[in-house]
Amino acid sequence: MSDDSKDGKKGWWSRQTLTAKILIGILILVVIIIIVAAASAIWFVMSVTALNVTEMEPVSLYMDTFNINGTTEPGATVTINNQSVTPDSSGKFSYNLTNIEFGAGNVTIVAKGTGKLTRTLILELNRSLTSDGMYQSKTRFVNESLF
Repeated sequence: MSDDSKDGKKGWWSRQTLTAKILIGILILVVIIIIVAAASAIWFVMSVTALNVTEMEPVSLYMDTFNINGTTEPGATVTINNQSVTPDSSGKFSYNLTNIEFGAGNVTIVAKGTGKLTRTLILELNRSLTSDGMYQSKTRFVNESLF
């Protein structure tokens, strides 16, 4: 279809000024960039291994043993402080961290799904003795990384 109609009028694009054509081109480019960015973000989220620590609690009176429970995706591998942990078929895992020293120390949890980016969580576990002789512990999130 040509830009000229039967009555001699020019088509819509031909009637636009250079400024309007540039603005339309910029608008189209911005829409394309937004679509590519959204698709990239969706791909990135879908390509990272799921990892969630659901519970980290002491299981001994002296707070030198902690039970760590969490979830990942089915089929993913999990390590806690470089010790292999086997998730069940739904991705749930549990691990007893033993011989925890006094003071602050990091707990590193790594999950790797097939063909996905590795997710690493670092938690700080601080075990101490209060002035009245009671054991206490505090846990806090330190860092998360994706590789």
